[in-house]
Amino acid sequence: MAKYLKKYAYELIGGMRRDGKSIVECCLIWGITIKEYEEMLESNNELARANEIGDMHCAAWWHFNYRELAQKGNASALTFGMKNIPKVSWMDKPDGKVEEIEPVRAINITILPPRAGEDDS
Repeated sequence: MAKYLKKYAYELIGGMRRDGKSIVECCLIWGITIKEYEEMLESNNELARANEIGDMHCAAWWHFNYRELAQKGNASALTFGMKNIPKVSWMDKPDGKVEEIEPVRAINITILPPRAGEDDS
């Protein structure tokens, strides 16, 4: 197992993931495996907290970029992004359950011709 270095936490808190960088990319930069990183997370509260902050930096970057796409009319990109950004857990339906939909009520409107002697306006 790779040895935990304080620089991992400092770099995550310092904004290493502010450009949307994934943990996979961070591990490549540090020269460690994902498995080693996950083992470090389990045994080190400092790194676990830094990881949460890194996740927030990453998610904020994606939120900004997907929001820009949505404002340009690409709503499907926003939906895709919100479903796939780590730590967002956004879904089309809350809890994945389909809610019962209230039936549509139809109203018939009949426009009658004006009565004799009434003005059309």
